[in-house]
Amino acid sequence: MKRRNGKYSVWENSKYVIDGVKMWQPLVLPLTIIHGLMYGLSAYVWLYAVKWIIEIHGSPMGTTDKVKQIFILIGVLSTMELVMLVISNLSDKGSEGRMHDVEYRFAQFWVTKVWTMPFSMHEDPEVQKNIFKARRAINNNGNGLAGLQYWTNQMLPHVVKVVIAFILLTMMNPFIVILIIILSYIRFDLINRASIYEKEQCENIVAKEQLASRKYQEEVADFTHGKDIRLFKMQIPLYRLLRKQSDILNKQSILAQNRYARNYVIGDILEFIQEGIAYSLLFYKVLFNDLSVADFTLYLGSIHNAVNALNEIFSKIIRINSESRHITDFREFIESSLKQEDMYAKSTFKEDYLTCIKAYEERKDEFKWDQKAEYEFIFEHVSFRYPGAKTYALQDVSLCLKAGEKLAIVGINGAGKSTFVKLLCRLYEPTEGHIYLNGKDIREYDLNVYRSLIAPVFQEDESLAFSIAQNVSMKKKDEQDRDKILDVLDKADLKKKIQELPEKMDTFLYKNLSDAGVDLSGGQKQKLMFARALYKESPVIILDEPTSALDAIAESKSYEDFNLICEGRTTVYISHRLSSTKFCDQIAMFESGQLIEYGTHNELMQKKAKYAGLFEVQAQYYTKEGKTLYA
Repeated sequence: MKRRNGKYSVWENSKYVIDGVKMWQPLVLPLTIIHGLMYGLSAYVWLYAVKWIIEIHGSPMGTTDKVKQIFILIGVLSTMELVMLVISNLSDKGSEGRMHDVEYRFAQFWVTKVWTMPFSMHEDPEVQKNIFKARRAINNNGNGLAGLQYWTNQMLPHVVKVVIAFILLTMMNPFIVILIIILSYIRFDLINRASIYEKEQCENIVAKEQLASRKYQEEVADFTHGKDIRLFKMQIPLYRLLRKQSDILNKQSILAQNRYARNYVIGDILEFIQEGIAYSLLFYKVLFNDLSVADFTLYLGSIHNAVNALNEIFSKIIRINSESRHITDFREFIESSLKQEDMYAKSTFKEDYLTCIKAYEERKDEFKWDQKAEYEFIFEHVSFRYPGAKTYALQDVSLCLKAGEKLAIVGINGAGKSTFVKLLCRLYEPTEGHIYLNGKDIREYDLNVYRSLIAPVFQEDESLAFSIAQNVSMKKKDEQDRDKILDVLDKADLKKKIQELPEKMDTFLYKNLSDAGVDLSGGQKQKLMFARALYKESPVIILDEPTSALDAIAESKSYEDFNLICEGRTTVYISHRLSSTKFCDQIAMFESGQLIEYGTHNELMQKKAKYAGLFEVQAQYYTKEGKTLYA
């Protein structure tokens, strides 16, 4: 599709939306046309009524007949107008309701793109800004799709009014039509220039600051931060940050509105000149008997309709242009060259997101790995650099994770441990080097198939505002194995706590979706995430700082439990604390993104290098009743 300066034209965007409308809600188009036609025609009912009443009044018939004719005329025209307005309103509401479904369908493409774009791209500020800009087009807030439909719907009645007015005025004097068109276009061009300035000059600043402002507001509104905000007196700093964002947005808004105000004043002067010339011509024709009083009223109303309707059309075109720019943001994000991760990205108008999910469900049996088979991973000179970053987060890492082996990834915060795990999970892809699974580059596996091999527990709280059972199984209630949920909760040492809740495993987390929702402690949430990993029954388990919310002694006990539960599975432990290392077959120590030591616990202790030093420092925390747990 042809682009103009890298952006889609209004016509191209309109066709893009119309294609979607025809596919999902084809009745929207005829309903919109009917609304415009009926509403536009109704504006001329009483113009002709006045003309005909004046003609009846001037006719030679008697007074009684005149009154009778006028009452009949008023009755007929009133009925016509009522029918037109009813049809217009029904059509308007019918198309509006159906457009909500169209917006939802387009929103699926945004969701699909966000969900399937490479995970590492989410950490790129430019991509975050583009995600935010694209979202505005489908956010049902009057912008983008909703705005395009609304302003088009508002414009069509005025198109009907202008067409009828121009036909009537051309019959009287074509000069009036030419005058109205020229001056209305000049007025439109002035206002449109202000609109373009607002979009092109302010957009990048406004979009960036709106994104920052929204994030600050989300932080303030997040009730989980309420205690810290109050106890550490963060209200004033947060208020200042919000105020700063507001001031920047207000400054840009004032600049744009000042330009609008100047151009609107010039436009109003042009409209005054426009109507003055047209009305003067009418009065001239009446004075010199070239126009009857009845026709004068009709043409006077037609000029008023033409001027106002044409200005409204141009005004709506400006708004449609503005909404089209939002749709351009949406399309450029959706159709961007960012690599998609999985099959969901194939969704189109004819093969939407739900169709892809259905296809996924039909293939889900392919995503089951043999628990008894052996899976060996090899990292071969793997390096990774975040998009836009100049330095590597992980550099030239080579190691082998054998089947059934337990590997501890250790190092201080920022050493590259979590980056290593995300590469293993294929959330990131290596910038350089290769990762092999049983001799085959992991990028050659179907992504969904590959990820079903791994069950991770990340250090971040990944609990959702759904039921406990849904958080564990990640399935709807009718698809859950309830006995299995209880079993994994028991293994995660959480069954007793959950059974004490009012709705047991059907109790919701948080109060976002249920007034009876509960909030678990940090340690309990980590156990819940461990239960989720066990429920998945994957041959490979990754535990990324799974005990960060526990004290050292409780952490040691948890790792003993993990070791027993994960027996026979390939397991990767990630921690900056070393309580997991004694249970592991191999230990990989990272520093500044590099693998600096690799071997068994005893081998690394004998080297008396950084691992041994760090272990000795931490050993004091793993004592109970004077006895070192890892002696």
